[in-house]
Formats: sequence, C-alpha cells, structure tokens
Amino acid sequence: MKIKSVDIYSDIDFFGFQHANQMLAKELSEQNVKVNFYHRIVLNYPSYKNIKRMIKEKIFFKKTATANPNVSADINIKKIINFPSPNVFFDKLNAILISLQIGNVSDNVITFCPSKSLSDIFSKYKNIIYYCVHDSENQKYSDRHKRYEKLLLEEADFIFCDNEVVLNKLNLNFSNILSEVKGERVFLVPAPIPKEFFKKVDVEKKYDFVYFGSIHKDTDIEVFHYLSSRGYTTLNISNTKLNINGVENIDASFDLNYLCLNINKARNILLPYKNNTFMETITPAKIYQSIATKLPVYTSNINLADKYKLHFIDVNSKTDIADIADIADIADISCYCVDNVFRDFSNKYLC
Repeated sequence: MKIKSVDIYSDIDFFGFQHANQMLAKELSEQNVKVNFYHRIVLNYPSYKNIKRMIKEKIFFKKTATANPNVSADINIKKIINFPSPNVFFDKLNAILISLQIGNVSDNVITFCPSKSLSDIFSKYKNIIYYCVHDSENQKYSDRHKRYEKLLLEEADFIFCDNEVVLNKLNLNFSNILSEVKGERVFLVPAPIPKEFFKKVDVEKKYDFVYFGSIHKDTDIEVFHYLSSRGYTTLNISNTKLNINGVENIDASFDLNYLCLNINKARNILLPYKNNTFMETITPAKIYQSIATKLPVYTSNINLADKYKLHFIDVNSKTDIADIADIADIADISCYCVDNVFRDFSNKYLC
C-alpha cells in the first residue's frame, strides 16, 4: 500500500536550527509522501529571555526562508496558534484551535511533543509514532504532559528516541533503527547528519575554533573565556552574541551550505557543554555533524569526550590546547547520514 500523507507535530520552528524534526519531514517528502508540518506546539510557559530569543529568531529565520526558495516546496508548513496547557480547559481550547487550523487529519501522525492538548486529536489517527527527543524528567513543562507521555508510550504504534539513557529511564526494550530487526516497536535512532556536513569545503582558515548552535544554560561559557585568555580566536554562529575578546559573532542560518562554509573557516570545532546530569540524557546532534566535517572536535564535557573520542578541554588545566594529544578517529559515521537513517521510513513504519 502506497503511503500518501503524514502529519508531523513539532515543538520547534521549521525555519529554526535543523533537527530530526525537519530532516525527517524532508526525507519523507523525498519519498513522495505528502507531509504536513505543524509547528510549534507549546509545552511550557516561555521565560522573558526565551520570548525575546524566539521573536528574534522568528524574524531572522523568516527572512532566511524567504531568501531560500528551495527550503521545502513540497511540504505543507503551517504555523499553529496554541497555548501552554496547565489544565483541562486549555486542553480543550487548544484541541479546538488546532483542529480548526489543520482541518482533516492524515492516516499517520508523527509527534515530537507529548502535549496533553493533542490527545483528542491523536485519537483520530490510524497510526501514531512518538519521536522522543527530550528527557521529560529534566524538562520544565507541566507534570500533566509528563503523565500523558506515559500514556502515549502505550498507545503509539512505534516509538523512536535518540538517546539510550532516556530509553532505559522509560524502561523500554529497543533495537537500533539501522538494524534489520523485524517486529520491533521501539527504536534507538542516531542523530541524523545532513548531507551537507560530509562535503569537503575548501575555504581560507580564519579562526582557531568555531561554535554553531544555541547558547543556553548548559552551554559552558567559561570555555570561550578560557580560549580567549590563551589568544585563540573563535567564531560563534548563533543568534546569541558573546561579548568576549577574540570571539566573532555571526547569525545562525537555516541554509546548511552557508553554515558549513562558515564552519570550515575554522581549524577546529568547539562543543562547549557543561558537565552535569542533564547532558547525560541528551544526544547533541552537533557531535555527529561536527565529526562528519573531518575537523578536530573539542569539548569541555568529559563524558562526551570519552564516549565520542573527542579532544577534552579542561578549563582548570594549565595545559595549552596545542599540547593536547591526538585521539584516534571515531568509527565511520557515514551510516548516520540522514539518507541512511530514514531510508524506507514510510514503507517500514507508516500504515
């Protein structure tokens, strides 16, 4: 049976940083599946700081999307008006609002957000896939959503998750999505790597390090100061500016070719993550993306350095970066290219 359409519910903006949400939508579209991408579903009350960031990113990425006509002509991308849901009243209000905006549903739904407001809507679908990209215990959204996630785990036809620690917390037995195991329901999905990161880019080196992505509470800002104090230059590709000597800031970009061009202007990639419990429960997509560029990758997170064989930066050490010994390259990660991760996805998991 040929799959015709699928609805994707996302907690992040389509025209924001590229994650599995957008990559899966694009791959399904290339498999001739009609994709409706509904963004962004609100799970918690945004802080004042986040509101400012979202407004800025909305303006920036809207301009980027307009300037890039090849963003996704075959995907129906729809901005959904909805509200945080602290009680049943808002559940019902959101369900009505969302239903009016999306109209008829497809046979299949893929949701990246365990929102209680979506429970009535999900009951209309024949096939439900829950793609878990968060450790709910460490999220700030309501306990109501966390309780609903447990129900969603029972109701979903398939469950995908990008982190083994989270799957173990959920007490789920799983298989790797890249394996040919049949009859399984729960899968560990490696963070997919866009094809652009594998391309060789010849460009003049202007910086010692580059960081690309959001600046958030788990970003280790001390690393930027550490590198600055030792005379290293860093390019920060983010919508959050850093006022630190030796750090040059440029805006983030939806255009992956443009992003990779700027990444390759640096000799090394920097992954500045704090050493805390939260970082053990996420799988930073930028790790595989960084490794795919073939540039040396440095991190301040000891667990990530050990697991992925990255160079470790200890801000309390007197050892210069240049004196850090080379570490053996990680195994071939071409299998994590987005094409391979989501190959035949519609035939395997959609009804």
